[in-house]
Amino acid sequence: PRLFSFNSPVGACEDCGGIGMNFVVSPDKLIPDKSLSLFSGAVICNGFKSFDPGSYTHEYFNSVGKHYGWDVHTPIEEMTEDGLHVLLYGNKYARKNYSIPKFEGIVNMVKRRYETNTSAEAREYYEDFMDNVPCPSCGGRRLRPEALAVTVGEKNISQLCDMSVSVLREFFKGLSFTESERAVAKEILKEI
Repeated sequence: PRLFSFNSPVGACEDCGGIGMNFVVSPDKLIPDKSLSLFSGAVICNGFKSFDPGSYTHEYFNSVGKHYGWDVHTPIEEMTEDGLHVLLYGNKYARKNYSIPKFEGIVNMVKRRYETNTSAEAREYYEDFMDNVPCPSCGGRRLRPEALAVTVGEKNISQLCDMSVSVLREFFKGLSFTESERAVAKEILKEI
């Protein structure tokens, strides 16, 4: 029974802890105006506002971007899909080419700042750039894959819990089992 409970470590999705949602940095909140470049203020979060020539940020972002077809003057909307992905999420898994600087990506930088900051005020600031989204591992169903793989009448526990009581009642009335399935389901059917 604990496997089918998101309140139990045995059944809860490992990635969201059985909550069904993850608090993640939103690229759209970081960069609300895609017509702007990094230099012209596309990223509105503190720490990404100054790209003055000669600054560390200017040089670092340009050295990464030149390998992906952009620089600090390229409007975000004109970046290739791959180039934008690197800007947002980094390149640490993309290549083992040591001529390309390792880059964390602005989403990961903001996430790290949020997670490592002990100031409530600072954490609150970063939360303005975050959204609650369904957990990508469980799809918001809160349970680990092993629990969701168990089905009755081709429905898993999450799908059954989403049904209204009247629909669920009809669903269970319509189930039929072979003799061996009935032996396996005996205790469960008694509880239902």
